[in-house]
This record gives sequence, C-alpha cells and structure tokens, in this order.
Amino acid sequence: MFKIFKEKNSTMKLVPQEHIPKNVMLQCLIFLGVFIVSQIFASIPSFIPMMMSIFSKMSILMDTLNNQGYTAYMEEVISIGYTPTIIILSLYGTILATAITMLFCKLIERRPMTSLGFHKKYALKNYLIGCLVGIVLMSVCVLLSAMFKGISLSLNPNISWKLFIIYLLGFIFQGASEEVIFRGYFMNTVASKGRIVLAVILNSVFFGLAHSFNMGLTPLALLNLVLYGIFASIYAIRFDNIWGVCGIHSFWNFMQGNFWGVQVSGIDTSTSIFIADSTSNNNILNGGDFGLEGSIFVTIILILATVIVLFCKNPTKLVDE
Repeated sequence: MFKIFKEKNSTMKLVPQEHIPKNVMLQCLIFLGVFIVSQIFASIPSFIPMMMSIFSKMSILMDTLNNQGYTAYMEEVISIGYTPTIIILSLYGTILATAITMLFCKLIERRPMTSLGFHKKYALKNYLIGCLVGIVLMSVCVLLSAMFKGISLSLNPNISWKLFIIYLLGFIFQGASEEVIFRGYFMNTVASKGRIVLAVILNSVFFGLAHSFNMGLTPLALLNLVLYGIFASIYAIRFDNIWGVCGIHSFWNFMQGNFWGVQVSGIDTSTSIFIADSTSNNNILNGGDFGLEGSIFVTIILILATVIVLFCKNPTKLVDE
C-alpha cells in the first residue's frame, strides 16, 4: 500500500523536468515567492475597502492605542478585516491567486494544466465525491463536539440566504485556490523529482504555517492544519487528480462556517443555517477562538480519514464505476 510513496502517479509524471530546479531548498524558495505574490494579488479586491474602514475608524483606533496599548490596537485593526464585506472580497480574490499560480506553472515551469491534477476524465464526478467527503467529515466533527458538550447548536432564525449563496461560491473559489497552490503546484513539483514523501510533508507544513496569523491559532490547530494537508495530499495522489480535494476543501470550510456556524480558521462568516455556541472552556473540545479546526475531534477524524484513503484498494474504481 505504501507503493504510492515510491512511484509517481500520472499527474506527477506530466510535470516537465527541464524548467524545475533539482535542489529542494530552491524549489521551496521559489514556492514561497509564488505564494507571496499570489496572496498580494488575492488581497487586491479587499485592500481599498479595508483601508477605507481603517481610516474611518482612525480616531477610535488611536484612542485604543493610547488607552489600552498596542496589542488591543492591533486586535481592533485585525477585526476590521473580519467584516463580512472584507471576508467575501477576500474569498473571491483567491481567483487572482489561482490565476497567478497557473500562469507561473504555464509560463515558467512550462507545465500543462493536467500536471496540476486537472484531468478532464471524470472531473465532475471526482469533484462531487470530494464535496460529499468534505460535507461528511466536517459534519461528523461538529456533531462529535456537540455530543461531548464542546458546542451547542441552534437554528439561526435570521439567516441571509443571499449572503449564504455568495459565501458558497466564494468558498468554492477559495478552497480550489489553496489546493492548486499547495497540492497541484508545490507538491507535484517536489514529487516530480521522486521525493513524494518529502513533497507531502513540505506542502502540508507550509499549508499549516500559511495560517499562522489567523486569530486564535493554537498548537493543536496548527497540528490539525498540517494533518489536513497530509490528508489532502494523499487523497490527491491516490485519486490522481485535484478535483476531489478542491471539493473537499471548499465544502469543509463552507459547512463549517455557513452551515454549522463555526468559525473557519478563526474567521466568523456571519451568516449560517445553525448557530454554534461554545459550552465549554476546554478548547480541546471546541477549538476556542480558532473554531473547530482547533479541536481534538478534527485531529481524530483527519487521522482516520487519512488511514482510510491510504489503505483503500484502488480508490479510482469508486469514480470509474
């Protein structure tokens, strides 16, 4: 079963070698450059509205700085970036991040889009299966937390269905963007040189660290982000495409934030079918301010899901049949 870590799949074999450096450290540095540039472009749609909000609240911010100190001031500044308008613009801004990554792969590494995992065969079926997997995994985590009194769930009587749809489309773009950057581009670049285990570890660690500035991050939340990266990497390798993990990632986030009402990596999406309230001071049960991704239930579910995908015989038959 661990043969997957010894032999490249068809996606990895499609990555041309002549324009990719052999040195893995150089590959990592190039990736960081591409990632930073992509995130700068992704921030363009939300930059002007955020600056306008900061300027409009400048007097309040300065009072906070003078009376409560720098930490409280920065918390106020950061909170401006978590308003619904800024969050939505940030989600849709990831389209630009995806475009930058694809352009780099196409023009610099001279890669076909299939080398990112975008195979046409069974694309829709792979994506829909991934969406279902994301829905099930996050729902199990939420229900376990509720069962063990980490959170309580109640229906939201004031949901905005317009925002609900806007968030759904936004998370579809956002989830796919992160998978293209970390799995489609970076993992397959490193793995194309035969370093498959290293590729899985590196892209997963970088994926976790990319969330370092999110509010409420804890060591357990960081571990869970790395575990998600490992799960997504193995899923992409075993199914030999990126469509599935794009669906998983998007609906993992969407279900978490806009269905169950849990914070998504420290971000409150503001509208959801359910409202999740913390009923325990034990952050292990509910993830605290970071949201459920900082809980032990996500740790357990991601480990189990990874084992299932790793040891499942011929998972592509699930799609072919």
